[in-house]
Amino acid sequence: MVYEKKNNFNVYFSTIFYFVSAQENPIKDFFKTDFNTTNWKEISAPSNWELKG
Repeated sequence: MVYEKKNNFNVYFSTIFYFVSAQENPIKDFFKTDFNTTNWKEISAPSNWELKG
């Protein structure tokens, strides 16, 4: 039987990350498209923030 690869996609990518140490200080409006993320770090994925953050 021959298997054909379909829907090939790359699972490696970059994402932005910002750690908030306390729930009392949440980041408001982070989901808005005009939110400023220039101070956020870029990390590669898949990974975990404990190693990359």
